[in-house]
Amino acid sequence: WLDSFKDKGSVQLPEPMACETNPDYAGTPSLQQMTDIALAHLGRDNQRGFFLMIESASIDKQSHLRNPCGHIGELEQLEEALQSALDFAAANPNTLILVVADHGQAAQIIPDKSLFSAIGVPVFTPGQLVRVKTLEGSIMAINYATNDFIQEEHSGVNVPLFANEVGQGLIPSMVTQPQIFRIMVDYLGLQQ
Repeated sequence: WLDSFKDKGSVQLPEPMACETNPDYAGTPSLQQMTDIALAHLGRDNQRGFFLMIESASIDKQSHLRNPCGHIGELEQLEEALQSALDFAAANPNTLILVVADHGQAAQIIPDKSLFSAIGVPVFTPGQLVRVKTLEGSIMAINYATNDFIQEEHSGVNVPLFANEVGQGLIPSMVTQPQIFRIMVDYLGLQQ
């Protein structure tokens, strides 16, 4: 059966790209800077508590455009903002932090080279493949495969909901998005 696959052809993998800082955003405040200012303002002499939503919407936009460096950079900014929120929570022990996406996206990390290539079978991704050089010196392959149009679409994959320690026992193992609203309302003691 292996011989029947050997004449299926081959494909040239795209050259790996290196991500770099986008100079167009040099003067733009970072998500972490905006988070720090918002937390300092909302947390100052506030006995009632507050709700703060921090969104890194360009993760989605960059994934639609099949721009892995863009959505990796946005994830990095979200990670930095999350660290600021976790630092705030460490100093304010009743702070509940929830991290969730509003939907799944098409980008999927896949093996750079198929494991079947070791036995001579030409197996290639059916989607658009981008290869990125990682900071560790590896190659990360990302597949975009919802369509062959100029932009990717959302996917219906379940997205995780993460919480800090305060959320332990409050967050069920599987929730729908409307339930997230109820979790926040209940935690804040708000009547609906």
